[in-house]
Amino acid sequence: MQRLGLHLKSRHAANLAALEQWGLKTKNGTRGISVLKPRNLEQWRNFLLAYVAQEATLPAAQQITEPPLSELQALAEVVKQNRADRAEQTTRRLRNVATRTAASQQLLDALQAAAAVLIVMCYEGQVTRDLQPWGFNLVARNGVKEQPTPPGE
Repeated sequence: MQRLGLHLKSRHAANLAALEQWGLKTKNGTRGISVLKPRNLEQWRNFLLAYVAQEATLPAAQQITEPPLSELQALAEVVKQNRADRAEQTTRRLRNVATRTAASQQLLDALQAAAAVLIVMCYEGQVTRDLQPWGFNLVARNGVKEQPTPPGE
């Protein structure tokens, strides 16, 4: 892929800004136009896709021969398929999370209702330590202290 950038630079040395059609970014600096190499994997993928699209529009005589366009087209198809698969997996994961969240909310509502019925029916509406075998973790709570009444009231 780096050789492609060099081939393109040499072919368009007179007008480096034209390289943007092939997916390379350019920057106008004090020394003229600079070509910015892709820095991360996603930028390299975008360069490959733009390069293949641009080269496919050219006649065979004007295309860069090394590496062959057919090899790069096959690689670009793999990149497109991977992007489509990733987008599909993301959509599926988000849909499954939403389904699981809805099911969890229904389960929580059912468990809270069951706990209320258990407390009312078996323990006469009183929360006691006898609920611990049912899986409730009971913690002692400090009660509200009564204010002492002044003498004479």
